[in-house]
Amino acid sequence: MSDSEGAGVAERPELLIVENLQKHFPIEKGLLRRTVGQIRAVDGVSFSVRQGETLGLVGESGCGKTTAGRVAAGLSRPSGGTVMFLSGGARIDVHALSRRELKAFRRHVQMVFQDPYSSLNPYLRVIEIVGEPLEVQAGIRGAALRAEVEPLLEAVGLRPSYTDRFPHEFSGGQRQRISLARALALKPQLVIADEPVSALDVSVQAQILNLMIELQRRFGLSYLFIAHDLSVVRYVCDRVAVMYLGRIVETGASEAVFRNPRHPYTEALLSAFPAPDPDDTDERIVLEGDVPSAANPPAGCAFHTRCPYAVGACSGDAPRLGEIAAGRLSACIRAGELTLQGRAITKPPWAAAQAGGSSATGETGRSPASA
Repeated sequence: MSDSEGAGVAERPELLIVENLQKHFPIEKGLLRRTVGQIRAVDGVSFSVRQGETLGLVGESGCGKTTAGRVAAGLSRPSGGTVMFLSGGARIDVHALSRRELKAFRRHVQMVFQDPYSSLNPYLRVIEIVGEPLEVQAGIRGAALRAEVEPLLEAVGLRPSYTDRFPHEFSGGQRQRISLARALALKPQLVIADEPVSALDVSVQAQILNLMIELQRRFGLSYLFIAHDLSVVRYVCDRVAVMYLGRIVETGASEAVFRNPRHPYTEALLSAFPAPDPDDTDERIVLEGDVPSAANPPAGCAFHTRCPYAVGACSGDAPRLGEIAAGRLSACIRAGELTLQGRAITKPPWAAAQAGGSSATGETGRSPASA
């Protein structure tokens, strides 16, 4: 994205606003299943997604990013905090909706899951899988349903003749295309993509990512893109929010975060990512110790037990996510004094194959944009 495009996105209204989101799971013991503690999977997370923007929610496994995405989608109720969505010019509290209102909300927010093998019902044909949202929400059936589903398959690079096939007849990449078609069926404003390419081969990842970018341009979509692969995040995301142990520790524009991280955990994540320059001699930062338990997080900064820059004050009060520069937020009390190591932004080799090239085309043999 160019600077002018980034500036345009920054001026658009916020479509999704998550404030102080919490999701705790009870720890139960004994025959009476008494609650003896809480797993703080998400512990005070705040972020927003603007219209037409892609926000990357990144972090290592177990940090709570998937749980945050599911709560933001309305699939799970929060323990605290709010999820607000812009609909018809007014903001609605997603978790204050009645069942009937929540059904209507599903039109605006859809989710694409990580595993294309388990997210599709193996007993249903493609026309039933992709068409189910249309049947439930609009009562469309029969020939009218087929007339809606076939263009959706073309849009994601699949042949319309595939409507009567079952999921087991497709490869992983094709299944994820079917998942995208299903997500697009109701013409949503926001798609929450939970690790949408992590279960796919690298060459197929390129095709799906290029397809998602083209679909965003064509349909005016916003994405909440949940991932742990930084090469994917820096390619598709306008902004990045970095999570650690249920909390966001840094946010900012993707290029700014990669080039100049302002939290030690972000620096450690970036150092583990292979440098594009083979002559790069930067050493990998190896964190000491294990990730603390979400059932008993440490006092103060959750990262201080592993942080190479920690001082005594880091174990005091938990630092808040605060603005340290225009558009940059960090939850580190030393953010203003540390000089941290970043990574240069270069496009991956497959990035040149945009829609209209071989990476974005599917079974139709043509660009999704021209379908």
